[in-house]
This record gives sequence, structure tokens and C-alpha cells, in this order.
Amino acid sequence: MRPERETPIRIPRKRLWMLILAPLSFIFLLYAGINPDFAEWYAVNLYRPVSLALNRISASVPFMSFGEVLLIGFIVICLFYVVRLVYRLVTRRGKGRVIAAFFLNMLCLVSVMVFLFVSLEGMNYRRRPFVYNEYPLIVEKKYSVDQLEEACLYFAEQATLYREGTQEKSGVALLSGSFADTSVAVSEAYGIISERYETVIGGYSGPKPVFFSVFMSMAQITGVYSPFTAE
Repeated sequence: MRPERETPIRIPRKRLWMLILAPLSFIFLLYAGINPDFAEWYAVNLYRPVSLALNRISASVPFMSFGEVLLIGFIVICLFYVVRLVYRLVTRRGKGRVIAAFFLNMLCLVSVMVFLFVSLEGMNYRRRPFVYNEYPLIVEKKYSVDQLEEACLYFAEQATLYREGTQEKSGVALLSGSFADTSVAVSEAYGIISERYETVIGGYSGPKPVFFSVFMSMAQITGVYSPFTAE
């Protein structure tokens, strides 16, 4: 009997362009790090209108986080593809082709997600600090260690004073109103701040409740921003 040979591996060309997105994203990040003006231009001319548009869509359902649904769906899809990979390895010939197709799909998916993250939010990490944009004179001035220590103590005292005015249970601060009321108050507060500071973008909806709030609290995560849904 002649030995069986695996089917030659063929990579569809229509997917190869997706692999370019990840290195292209890193090039944008590197350029923004070298030229902060590019990051500022991105934040004002691209990020602001796109994120506001996404937020308008996601805000149409205030009781559910689209970002959390996408995360759950992503995990389910990954598990499905892993199970399908194992099934095909067991039932089909040409295992090399099956494995190559699986990893190609995963690389394409990761590349697209990296590009979406960088284009929808990641470039903001290359922006100048808030103080640099709003209070350039403070940045230019040099301060001693004692002055910095004094400033830290002042802010700690202010935080303590505000904490005394809050209700708490078992050492955990409680909201003064319902979650919905607090969400509206946060949105309104950002709107007021955006009128004073140009680098702060207002007009977004408030934070949303999440299904896995308890697990986030256990991990000391008080909140998270979803760049894919602007929530």
C-alpha cells in the first residue's frame, strides 16, 4: 500500500490582509509616541465622533452592557472553535491543514481586534497628560519633594473629608441614590467638566450595570471601559 499524504496546506489570500492590521496598529502607536500632536488630532477628529456615535447606539439599552455581552460571546465562540478543532483532528485527515487553518483564523481575529482597540481607544494612551494640556504652566515649573509631599497629603485629607460624608456598610461606601440616579449624575458631571476643560469629552451616557459585578469587586475592579461599544 502506498502511504497516504496530507492535503497540501492552502492559505486563502482573502484573509492575509487582516494580518497586516496588527503591525499597522503598532506603527500608529509608535508614531503617536514620537509625535504627540498626532495623538491629539486623533482624539479630537476621529475618536470623539466615533466614540460618541457608538455610545449613542449602546445607550439605547441602558440596563445591559453590550461590551459584556460581546465578551461573553467571544469566549463562547473561542470555545466552539477549540471543540471544532479537536473534532476535526479526530475525524478528518490532513491534520496539518486543519491546524494551520485554525491558527490562521485565530491570528486574523487577534489582528482585527488589536486594530479595533487601537483605532477606537488605544491611541488615547499616547496623548499628553491632562495637566500638560490644561495647566502647562504647572508642568513647566519645577517642584521640590517637600512640595509634592504636601500636595499628596492635601489630596488625601480632601478624600477623607468626602468619605466622611458618605454612607457605608461593613467598611464599603454606599451610593447616595440608586444606580440609575448615580449613572445620570455621572453623565451630567462629565458634561459640566467638559465645558471647562477642552480635553474632557462630554455627552456620553452614564455607566451601566454588569452581570459579573460581584466577580469584578472581588478582583478590586471598580469599573471598566469597553472601547468596542464606548461604554
